[in-house]
Amino acid sequence: SIFNKTTNQIPYMAPEEYMAYSSLIRWFHDVSMSDLSVVGGKNASLGEMIRNLSESGVKVPRGFALTTKAYDLFLENNSIKDKIFRLLYGLDPADLIQLTNVSN
Repeated sequence: SIFNKTTNQIPYMAPEEYMAYSSLIRWFHDVSMSDLSVVGGKNASLGEMIRNLSESGVKVPRGFALTTKAYDLFLENNSIKDKIFRLLYGLDPADLIQLTNVSN
C-alpha cells in the first residue's frame, strides 16, 4: 500500500515507484480537465485548482485520484460488477422509492 498507516500520510514517491501505480492512481498535481475520462470531474477539477490557483494562495491538499481503471479492477476482483448490473437492470430513474430501495 502506498498509504502510511502510522502517519496517515501519502508519502512522496520516487518516479520508479510511481510508474508501478501510474495506471491506477494519478497525483492531483498531474491531472487536468483533459484527464476527465481517466479520473472523473471532481479529481480533474482539483488538479486544475492546483495548477491554476496555487500561485494565488489557494491551498489544495496533496493527494491522488483513483483512476477508472482502478475502480474497474476493484469491481472485477471483488465480484461486484455483476451484482451492480443486476440491481440496475430495469431500474426506473423516475421512481424514487425504487431508487431508494436499490441504493440500500
